[in-house]
Amino acid sequence: MSIKINYNTLPYRAVFILTSLLFSSLPGFTSEGKDEFYSSTLQRGNLAHISQSFEDHSSTEEGFYTLPPECITDIFFFLPLKDQVSMREISIRMKEIIDMQVWPQQTRKVKGERLSVVIGTIKNLPFRSLSLSFKLWEIEDLGSLSFLTRLTELKVDSNEIGPAGAKPLANLTNLVSLSLWNSRIGNPGVEEFIPLTNLTTLILAGNKVGPAGTKPIAKLTNLTSLNLWNNRILSVGLEELTVLTNLKSLTVGINHIGNAGMKPLARITSLTFLDISDNGISEVGELSPLTNLTSLEADMNRISDKDIEVLANSLSKLTNLCVGENHIRESGVKAFEKLTSLTYLRIGENPLTSTAEQKLKEFSARGIIVRY
Repeated sequence: MSIKINYNTLPYRAVFILTSLLFSSLPGFTSEGKDEFYSSTLQRGNLAHISQSFEDHSSTEEGFYTLPPECITDIFFFLPLKDQVSMREISIRMKEIIDMQVWPQQTRKVKGERLSVVIGTIKNLPFRSLSLSFKLWEIEDLGSLSFLTRLTELKVDSNEIGPAGAKPLANLTNLVSLSLWNSRIGNPGVEEFIPLTNLTTLILAGNKVGPAGTKPIAKLTNLTSLNLWNNRILSVGLEELTVLTNLKSLTVGINHIGNAGMKPLARITSLTFLDISDNGISEVGELSPLTNLTSLEADMNRISDKDIEVLANSLSKLTNLCVGENHIRESGVKAFEKLTSLTYLRIGENPLTSTAEQKLKEFSARGIIVRY
């Protein structure tokens, strides 16, 4: 579809600039033409004076520009700062969905209470995806987002939301993707996600949700991708996740799950990607029932040759294997030969013998990417 933009009603009489990605789709549009467009737009301050080169590829009426779909890639709005704390820049990525990324002014921090001012300036734009992922925001409360019920994707990483600040998320029931990396959500905050039954992707890395936090997550049965890196969920927390039968990707690195966590993980047989890095694991052979795995990241554990041999006999679909900083020696490297689909192997910081290193050179010669 085409996008019609009313440039007379944009917040703060915004000037927009089309990026080089957009220009690359315009036949015959040269780099000189792009520079001319940038210059004329910035100097004159509205779309009525854009260069003829772009005008040839758009239709106009009073107060509007309509962009043909083949031209719609990236649009940047540069806003004059009325109160000097609202925002510097909005990026809208117009493809199948519209993606809004909002940056605060880079020279000073923007307190969370100012978020409502910022959202008020963009609330009428037809975006479905919103990103506010900068520590500069210092967001502690997402209340101003609660009316954006059309959102399907939300990213608010590296902020100070906390359990109470996450409560308004319960209103955003159309969300299919939510990222709150390192936002102090904790176990109580995760409870607020239970109404978000349409979620397929959930990223909660670095939020100290603990083992109890996996119980409400287990109610989100449509999840296909879950990232719980560094949350101290322990093996007890993994037991709750075994009901997620649609899960394809699971990241549980740095969670103190140990060998006890292998049995519950082995029951999530739908997995194609699994990250169990830095968990003190030695009995990784317990994962042999996960025959659908194509990628396994198990760096910084205590994995030995014996368990590698067990995995190599069962995980025939593996294309990506990361086992750096373990206890793998010659027989473990030899076992990799059974992984006939393997294209990438990371094995640095293991006590490799010269024979093992020679075998790895043979893998490289066969086209397998080997990283140390």
